[in-house]
Order: sequence, then C-alpha cells, then structure tokens
Amino acid sequence: MKIFAIDVKWQDYKPSNVLDWLGIDYTSIKSLKSIPNRPNDICLASQKQFGDGTIERFDWNEEIPNAIEKLSSKFKKVILINDDYTGQWPKKVGNTYVLGLELKTFDREGSSKFRQLQNNDKYYFNYVYHRSFYEKSKYVDNPSDYPKLIQSMKDTIREKAYLNMNKYPKSHRLGIIIKLLENDIFDLGYNSMLCAPMDYKDFQKRITDIDTGSYNYSFLDIDKKTMDMVNERLPIILQDEEKIGGSPGNYTGADTVGIPYDYMLNSYFTLVTESHNREVDTFLTTEKLTKPLLGMHPFILLGQPYTLKYLKDKGFETFSEVIDESYDNEVDDTIRFSKIVNECNNLFKNNTQKDLHNLYYDVLYDKLEHNYYTYIKVVEKELQIIKDIIDDKI
Repeated sequence: MKIFAIDVKWQDYKPSNVLDWLGIDYTSIKSLKSIPNRPNDICLASQKQFGDGTIERFDWNEEIPNAIEKLSSKFKKVILINDDYTGQWPKKVGNTYVLGLELKTFDREGSSKFRQLQNNDKYYFNYVYHRSFYEKSKYVDNPSDYPKLIQSMKDTIREKAYLNMNKYPKSHRLGIIIKLLENDIFDLGYNSMLCAPMDYKDFQKRITDIDTGSYNYSFLDIDKKTMDMVNERLPIILQDEEKIGGSPGNYTGADTVGIPYDYMLNSYFTLVTESHNREVDTFLTTEKLTKPLLGMHPFILLGQPYTLKYLKDKGFETFSEVIDESYDNEVDDTIRFSKIVNECNNLFKNNTQKDLHNLYYDVLYDKLEHNYYTYIKVVEKELQIIKDIIDDKI
C-alpha cells in the first residue's frame, strides 16, 4: 500500500506535513488534473485544494463534497486535513475521513450553564496545534532547551507586562484594544491588530460581528471618540509582522501560526483572543492558545466559556493563584468580557514589572513548565490518529 499526498503550489500550507512529522514516505501529487487511480492506496489532502481555485476565498460547503467526489472513488481511503474550519463536525463520510478542529456542544439539563462537549472527538485533529510545535524555531531545536533558556533569564526583568496579538478585527479583539487604551495599560504590553483604520459603519460592523450573520450586539457602546482613539493606532504592527501585502489596507502578518518567542521572552503574560469568543454550539481552540503554552506564558483567555476547563481536562494547568478564572464559567458573553477586563486591570495596573517577574518565577513557573511538556505529549498523541487511519485501527 502506498500513500499519496496532494501538494499544489498555490496552497499556503501543506497537509502533507503530517506525514513528514510521522516519518511516513509518500508520493506527491502536484496537479489536481493528474490524480491517479489507486484503489488500494491512501490519499491525504486538504479540502481547500478543491474550492473555487482562488486563494482568497474558500467555501467548505463546496470544498468537502468536491474533494470527496474527486478522491473517494480513486483511493481506498481519503484523509482530509484542514488548517481552518470544516463547517461540519469532524466525521467519516464513506471512505473519507474529514478531520477538523471543531467540537459540537450540547446543553445538559436544558441549560447552557451545564454545556458539555459531545463525545465526537474520534476524528478530531487540530493541524495548527501541530504545525506550531513541529515547525522549529531557533529556540526549540531541542525541546528541553527552551525551559532551560527561561530559567537562565531568572535574573533579568522583562520590558513588557503582556503580549496581545490580533489579526482580524473581531468584536472581542477590538473590545480588548479599546479597554486597554481606556484603562491606560495598552503601552504596558506588546499589542498588534492588523487592519487599516475604519469608518464608523465598518467599525460598528466589526464590533458587533454582524458580518458573520449571527450576532447583532456589541460588548461596548461605541461612539466616534472611541473609534478615533483606536483608528489613531491602526494598523498596530509588531516587528515580526512587518511583511505585509495584498491590496491597500489589507494587512497580513508574516506568520500567524509560529510562536513569537522574541516578544514572549520579553513579557510575562499573554492575552489570548481566540477565534471564537461567543457562546455558540461549536467549540474550538486554535494556535492562539498554542503560543502561550509553548512560549511558557501564563494567560488570560478571551475565548468561549469552559475553555479553561477543556484545557484542564487535557492535562494542562491554569493560573488561579493570580487570576480570578471564574470568567471561564460565565456563559453570558458580555459579563464574561467584563470579568476579563477586570482581571487585566487587576493584574497589570496593580503590579510592577518586578512584581510580575516574581509571580512568573516564584509562583507560576512550575505550571508553565508542566504545560510546555504536556503540550508535547498532547500533540504526539493526537498525531497518532493519522497513523491509526492508515493502519486500519479506526
């Protein structure tokens, strides 16, 4: 049995990376027009390779059926890997394994306060978690080197309190930027938001997330003064993000998945603004959480409720010694946002850099090291799903 992997030039990420990480030999297919008929073999691909042919726009409602149609009859098994949403829960369709990072939720006892994840993680595979780990940097050629580096810096006070990286201006990201500015803690950290200044209509659209078609309210009341305060700063670009391109006003970071070690080594905490912050029936975590876990940062999480519980269930530890993490149990999005803002104020306004340094090394360090090594175990275990599919174990 042979393994094939589709590898087209225009795609900006390579699903075949998982085979490289596993040390599995494969044959690359360089064109969708020359897919071989190999009924006894396996093909690994991405549904994005079967969209409308443009890099800018993908539609999973089109991609997944197209991929299944063009591959399932030619191979014994097809494995579809995405670095983004599937639009469907991870599942198996015939001989095609649609792997994805979404998990579906349900309300136990009819209340979102008891919301649980459905047991549908059989085909769960978080590609971006793995890419962040396996794509090495100058700091992590040997995994044990990074904690040693952190320990070697124990006598050096870092310059910034926190790191807060944002790309697309979603409501919770704009909201936290506004609150950091209003509360005079913006300049205490490294911040980024990769978008051009917006007019009031577009700003209101972003702060309410109405472009998704799902929400029509904001965490905050926005007036022109608030908008101008943010627009004066936009785009907020860190040095690692200076490679920007596209049309005017379309800013793209040089790397959204890699770990920003230089900034992490010069700050103490991360404000994580996950892809999803609203309480909806789909749950996911992304590379935004990868960064503090691999960068050894304690974090405050602007994400969906119960995300901290999810992490703890996977073996990670969180930071209740210095952060009131009750926000994780709050299903009201506005109240949860307000609690998170309060924690940012409490932590960064009431502590000097020396205080934060002592909290980091004297109170939280053991947890940070635990999370670092737990992350390695989690990705190694999760990567096994690819091998299990190939070996007929699932």
